Order: sequence, then structure tokens, then C-alpha cells
Amino acid sequence: MASRVRYSSLCRRAHLTSAKTKGQTFPAMNIFRFAGDMTHLASILALLLKIQATRSCAGVSLRTQELYAIVFVTRYLDLFFSFISVYNSIMKLFFICSSCCIIWYMRQHRVVSQTYDREQDTFRIIFLVLPCSLLSVFINHEFSAVEILWTFSIYLEAVAIQQLCFPTRWLPCTVFAQLDIPILYRTRI
Repeated sequence: MASRVRYSSLCRRAHLTSAKTKGQTFPAMNIFRFAGDMTHLASILALLLKIQATRSCAGVSLRTQELYAIVFVTRYLDLFFSFISVYNSIMKLFFICSSCCIIWYMRQHRVVSQTYDREQDTFRIIFLVLPCSLLSVFINHEFSAVEILWTFSIYLEAVAIQQLCFPTRWLPCTVFAQLDIPILYRTRI
């Protein structure tokens, strides 16, 4: 019974509908989820291609990328102990790996890292992480480590984009990739 409850919780979180086949419940693809995933995928690919093509990360917020890496790692912990579908697993791995790749480019790449403007990206992310952490401990679906971390990721994703309002100048194409497409992705619900 506990696995059935956990599975229904996963379906709820993934915004999936379910179909019955031979007494088992399997997630069915939702067109809105697919469209949301593709817009999110497009925003990440646009950002990666922009960084790769220009060999520059000027106008990209490292803080935002770090926040999204935290969001994806804490949200997709179920990847290690729960299988939903190949599509779902591939998308989760892509989001985690691409976030880490962008962070690596901005911190470690010998050419790209020199174009990062630390003086413009000064928002202290602890002001977002700490309240989201506390809120997720007190307001969650189920008091378990995985559920608390998943809830934390939802709260953090909701406010991660807010820190982009603080810098005074960002490149227009980067603002589109960092703001507009992820907002389209979140409206898939």
C-alpha cells in the first residue's frame, strides 16, 4: 500500500494522468506537460548554444543557474529509486546535467569564465534558500526527507527568477532565455 501511495504522490507531482493496464497504473503523456518540457528544453539549449557560440557568458546570472541546479537536484532525487518512464528519466537527467554544465562553463571554462561579470551578479541567494527551506519543512504533503526536498524545490523554483530583477543590466537575448521561456514552461499546469 505504501508504494501505491508514493506512486500516486509521484503522479501528482509530475502532473501526469494515469491509465490502467493489467491492474497497474502507468503515467500517460499529457500534451501540456510535453509542451512545457519542450519550452524548458528550448530555453536551456538556447542558453547553452549562446554560451558556446559566443564563448561568453556576459549577461547570464550564475546565481540563477546555481538556484536552478539546486532545484533540479532536490526535485529529481526520486530518479534513483523510482522509475516512471524513459522519457521522464531522460528529461530529469538532462535538466540536472545541463544546469551543471552551464555552471561549469561560467566557473571553470578558461575563456567563458573570464566573461562572467561578478560585480553585476551580487544577489545573496541565502535570502531565497533559507526561507524556502523553512517553509518546506513546515508546509509539505508528507513529512519525509524526499517530500520535504521536493517541496523545497517547488518553493525555490517559484522565487529563483526573482533575483534577476536586481541586476541593472542584462543582455536582451539572455533575458529572454532566462525569463520568458521558463515562465512559459511553468504555465503548462
